[in-house]
Amino acid sequence: MFERIFKRRYYVVRHAAAPYAEERKRYLAECVRRGDARITVRQKAKELYWVACKLSVYGDLHVTAEQIRAAARDCDWKDRGLAGGHKINRRTIRKRFVVYAEQWLRYLGYLPPQQPLVPFHSQLEQFCRWAKEERGFTDATVHQYFKSIRLFLRWYEKCDRALSEVQLHDVDAYLAHGGAQGWRRVTVSNMA
Repeated sequence: MFERIFKRRYYVVRHAAAPYAEERKRYLAECVRRGDARITVRQKAKELYWVACKLSVYGDLHVTAEQIRAAARDCDWKDRGLAGGHKINRRTIRKRFVVYAEQWLRYLGYLPPQQPLVPFHSQLEQFCRWAKEERGFTDATVHQYFKSIRLFLRWYEKCDRALSEVQLHDVDAYLAHGGAQGWRRVTVSNMA
């Protein structure tokens, strides 16, 4: 699997020699199977290398979400070096560490499935099934829609109205809210 992700032999050997190589390969193969973009799979492979190295101190992958957050928090990340010649953003690195670690460990069955509190969850699931089965969108695209719509639904829940009562001005208000939160124009466009 690493040979399919990385072109340079150095990186293939490095990833194969790191802890939990087989578990990482299995997860990355699943990402490829479900349609993740090649660049996304490469990014996940790079992040999971660091996750595996940092979590190896626990002896196995049966860790808690708090242990994952502690590993991200307690690292000084000096061994990460520079990211593309720029100083790394530790806050971003820690957040990415937690997200990728949790996704990986949930896939492996070491963390319980996350049960997010999503208002109108059944309607959102129905929409995702429609997008996948009727429109033929990839799993990665449907997942991206799910995340974006989930954010809107959490915001809309505060309006205390039925989903059938959503109006165009609600969407406009949500996008304005996002703009006030610091969203860039491209984010507003993607959310729209």
